[in-house]
Amino acid sequence: MSLEHTPPNNPPRLPAWLFPVVAMVAYWGLTQYLLTTGHLHEDAYILYIYAESLAHGNGIAYFPGGPPAEGATDFLWMIMLAGARYLGLDVAQAAGLLNGLGLAGIVWLAMRLLAPADRGYHYLLAGVLVTLYMLSSQIAQAALAGFSTALYGALTAALFCLLYAAPSRRTWLIPAVGIVLGLLRPDGVLMGVTATLLGAVIAWRQRELKPYLAAALACAAVGLAYFGWRYAYFGQLLPLPLYVKSTSVESLPGLGPHLDWLWSNRLLTGLALAALALHPRRGRMLAAAVPMLVLLLAFAFATQSQNAAFRFQAPGTIVLIMWAALLPQALAHRVRPTLLRRAAIVGLAVLALAATAQQASSGARIIRALQGNEYIYYFSYYLDRYLPPDTTIALTEAGRFAYWAQGKKYDLVGLNTAHTARHKVSPGYLQRLDPDLIFTHTAGMAHYDSMCQQDICELTPARALAGKRHGAHWQDVNYGVSRAPLAVLAHLEQHPDAYRVFAVRYYAGHDHLYLVKRSGRLAVDDFLRALGHSFTPEARRSYLDMKHTADFRGVFTR
Repeated sequence: MSLEHTPPNNPPRLPAWLFPVVAMVAYWGLTQYLLTTGHLHEDAYILYIYAESLAHGNGIAYFPGGPPAEGATDFLWMIMLAGARYLGLDVAQAAGLLNGLGLAGIVWLAMRLLAPADRGYHYLLAGVLVTLYMLSSQIAQAALAGFSTALYGALTAALFCLLYAAPSRRTWLIPAVGIVLGLLRPDGVLMGVTATLLGAVIAWRQRELKPYLAAALACAAVGLAYFGWRYAYFGQLLPLPLYVKSTSVESLPGLGPHLDWLWSNRLLTGLALAALALHPRRGRMLAAAVPMLVLLLAFAFATQSQNAAFRFQAPGTIVLIMWAALLPQALAHRVRPTLLRRAAIVGLAVLALAATAQQASSGARIIRALQGNEYIYYFSYYLDRYLPPDTTIALTEAGRFAYWAQGKKYDLVGLNTAHTARHKVSPGYLQRLDPDLIFTHTAGMAHYDSMCQQDICELTPARALAGKRHGAHWQDVNYGVSRAPLAVLAHLEQHPDAYRVFAVRYYAGHDHLYLVKRSGRLAVDDFLRALGHSFTPEARRSYLDMKHTADFRGVFTR
């Protein structure tokens, strides 16, 4: 029967897959648009380095021939991207496909909570609102930047729904989803373990404890086997970024980001709290959210560096979305008269559109930032042609610069180098490393704007040292991001004649500092040639343009 001849009292039943598919296709279009017009986030490139290395047979290493390093915390995500790259698909496009599936999964699960039986006009309205919100949400924003956030969020949403609905004879899925979360991201372990304990209580009440415990023990065996393998392979108890991010100058470094996240989601938070207050199953709603709340509590004690689109709070965002999806049910339970119920639906739709517009505004800012024309997007791409494979590079910006440039690269912050992650960088370490090129972000530890009037400014060692923040000493700073530039300057003070020094404009200030060894493998003239070209309009290229251009030699294919 055609849509226009359908009787008003018998609305068409829309298929459950409609809006998830629409969300996935629309997100893929956004991904392609960004990759052809802009670039990925700095930290996303770090994981892509490991995926490329693994796909090309170099193992899980930061550079070909380098030691095994677990700087890629999203282990299962890295494996999936490496597999896609091995099959010939670009890693960023593979990430777009996987995140598109994740976004579709979140939409599907939210719709099951929001309209579990309805497939008519209310379902159509709900589907449009949920799809628009998810495409503009912080989940999608972080995924567009290159992170695993949407896929991670889909598994988090699945865990919430399993704990909320507690389906009989399917409780074994709780530890199964939990172990996948733990393999996908290390912080997922906290959610997985907490959910597995809650699932045991649910299974006990359903008299399904024995099969549940068997499934939980099997998942625990998988987790222990993975932990044993990774310790044997990497020689470290934890991924390197966890050592780095456990160090902070504050007692609760994650509290501020948590508050900022809640404020940025204030409309969604209001809808979620209203659902919690009105819903008759609020106790189950809270129980289903416990694993995510435990994670947020743990993150309050961690430094959330490079927290693009509040990606570390993504599990909390999922809770807010799932709670808000239950609000229509709560209103249906509380509001009986049909007229009032319709008014409530209209009010919810308006608030949902307002929340979508709020997120779309921040999403547009992130896309514009990734479409920027900062020199660092292109510099190492052009520098690579002048770098011998055995060039030694010490750096703090371990993402896009290291992705496009060959050489032996050592991260001074510790995200990819075990020594600096565990013992922190020092001038003695730099002396032993004897790098041909040192690249550091000054991180507020040195200031050169008053000395520099152009994009590229050469400094004498004395002037470079004069720009150091008064009273700052590397041995007094434990946080790697701040300690690294101070250690670099201390190394320069000990070897003032060994390097030529350049302060380079990055956004509004001269926050990038380069030390090029005079007798090193990289000629200073070649360095300046590539650097100067990176500031010209002719140098600007998108991620896919750089990947597909013939003169890209490929760091991991040599």
